[in-house]
Amino acid sequence: MPLMPAPMPLPSARQPTGLPGAYAVSTGFARPMLYPMVEDSSIGGDTEAEPQDSPASSELPPPLQATLVVTAQHPRTLQDASCHGATVQLATAVRDDDGQKRRTIAALFALAVVVMLAIILALVLGLLGILDGNKVEPPQIALGGNNENANGTLPTLQRIKQEGILRCEYRHVPNIIADIAGFSYSLCLAVAAAIFGPETAKDKMDFQEYKNRSSLFAPLVEGQVDLYSSFYTHTMERDVLQTQVKTGLSFTPPCLQTGMVIAGDPFHVGCVEDNFRHLDECQSLKICVGQGTTYTSILEAFLPRKFIVEVATVGDIENVFFNAACNVIATGSFVALSAEEMAAPMGLVTREDDPKFSAFVAAIVDSLNVAELHNITQASAHLFPTMQVFGIEYQYMFQNAIAAVGNYGEIYNRHLARGIPRATINQINQGTTGLLFAHPFGAIGENAREEDNIPLGDDLQSIVDRGSVRCGISANAKRAGFASKLNTRNVSSVAYKGFEIDLCRALSTSLFQGGPNNIQFIEVKEPQDGFALLASGAIDVLAGVTSSNQNRVKEPTTGLGSSFSVPYFYNGSANNNSSNLCMATNQDAHDLSAWVHWIVTALIFAEEHDIGQETSYRMPEVLLFGNQYKRMFRDAILEVGSYGDIFNRNLRPINILRTGQNMLNLNSNQGPQRYAPPGFI
Repeated sequence: MPLMPAPMPLPSARQPTGLPGAYAVSTGFARPMLYPMVEDSSIGGDTEAEPQDSPASSELPPPLQATLVVTAQHPRTLQDASCHGATVQLATAVRDDDGQKRRTIAALFALAVVVMLAIILALVLGLLGILDGNKVEPPQIALGGNNENANGTLPTLQRIKQEGILRCEYRHVPNIIADIAGFSYSLCLAVAAAIFGPETAKDKMDFQEYKNRSSLFAPLVEGQVDLYSSFYTHTMERDVLQTQVKTGLSFTPPCLQTGMVIAGDPFHVGCVEDNFRHLDECQSLKICVGQGTTYTSILEAFLPRKFIVEVATVGDIENVFFNAACNVIATGSFVALSAEEMAAPMGLVTREDDPKFSAFVAAIVDSLNVAELHNITQASAHLFPTMQVFGIEYQYMFQNAIAAVGNYGEIYNRHLARGIPRATINQINQGTTGLLFAHPFGAIGENAREEDNIPLGDDLQSIVDRGSVRCGISANAKRAGFASKLNTRNVSSVAYKGFEIDLCRALSTSLFQGGPNNIQFIEVKEPQDGFALLASGAIDVLAGVTSSNQNRVKEPTTGLGSSFSVPYFYNGSANNNSSNLCMATNQDAHDLSAWVHWIVTALIFAEEHDIGQETSYRMPEVLLFGNQYKRMFRDAILEVGSYGDIFNRNLRPINILRTGQNMLNLNSNQGPQRYAPPGFI
């Protein structure tokens, strides 16, 4: 702590002070004036004190009685004092008066200097955060008050609260036994209950159906809707830059894992089930698929466009099929007839420009999983812990959501179980089976960014302009295998190795096509130190931190939320509140967060498809960030290999076995994929 100025000594009987309220009198004996000025050190200025009683004349030395009174109050009475035979002479009084002026000027000058020094000191201390208990108050989350988003609008959660209505979208899916709309309704109701309470939540919802839209996500992006509560597949294209609305979207953790199901004429279904290897014999193949759906993107990755027939709505697919416009239909598993399934993780969707509201909705989805894991039901919702990460106003948000709709299992059984038996992949992962699963990429070959002149986000662009990625790592003996220093002969440089070092290298290489000068490793001692550096802009990405509800919403050190990649390492089982390790970025850096998330996902994808450094050319090209970054996946894999390569190179040699949640969750033997993250119970 900086040294404070030493306190100024009090005036003594023989010490001139030059300060207001302590005049020095010619005989060398100081007395306060009748109306002294008291210095208020808290503001560095002077305030007038209450008048004090005049000291008794007997307390003053006899020669000074007239001088003190005249000097303090009535200079013109000097003449009167002389006429009455007083011992004070006029010449002496004049000299004293001149001296008094000089002393007054000196006192005022000294006071000005003291005030200026006090102001400067206060400014310095204020910048250092020392004036208030050595603590810099973290920024507050914009949930209430008069905070505005960058575009001048109120934050979504605040606006919903003020207007008293939550606007949700749902899709009507016909001809199925399961109550898809009811499932969507319950998810919307859970969010409404978290905001308004379970008693009034139903009256605070506007549950809207949208049909035949030329642009699927336009109502959400344009602000007509707050939340898409139907099933939409989380893909890279939709996350980074959805081609129709020219912006990215935010997805919650999956609410349902479905598969793409191929059904229809047995011969043509056989063409598909044989992975399209014999298209020369299947020239008559026509696959009907919903227009603009993820299934269209999946098919386009395997088939020429001439084999694909896009249908306006899901409800029309069967009609088109029976009218012989196609001989195979591709749709979700809830219309299953026969199957060659491809998993599709489907979540709730929010706008990407309000990460706080996106975190709010994601926390509700996570809480439903946590409640099921710990057997907290609608009837026992009060047992779920209260939390104040969104402020005291929302401390009962999770209890209220569960009280309104129950846990995830209760919602599923109520709406879907009759028509869609709950598959293993939609069960809660107990920590004994793999969770590594690459979400689909979608239409990543679209180059809307350059076609529409859409710039990169500021955080990502600043890295490009700087020419290097600053990666925060924790390199110590306890983290062997993840990040540690290498012993080198060159004492002027430090080298590192480990799992997280390879992740940082993958990020750098994907942006700059490799090179030792394109990455800076910055060591942090503790995770909270790293979050502070992240918030200050000293680092771009932080490795080795846990994605928890607290850290996503309001990390304690900074008071800010962060975005996290898909976890690349799990430690423990679900029952003992397993932790995870992720790459973290600033929450409002959407493009950078998406880049980091999908590079980590690409490493998992590469292992799923048996792609390594020598076969990195098999990774798909990506145009979502512009043509110059189309090799982002290929360059990352070329530099470090697949997830399995990184694990085997760094963790296996120190006897960290690859088991449990750190295994791939492959389609051929798919285990539970629903994850209950730490930080709730």
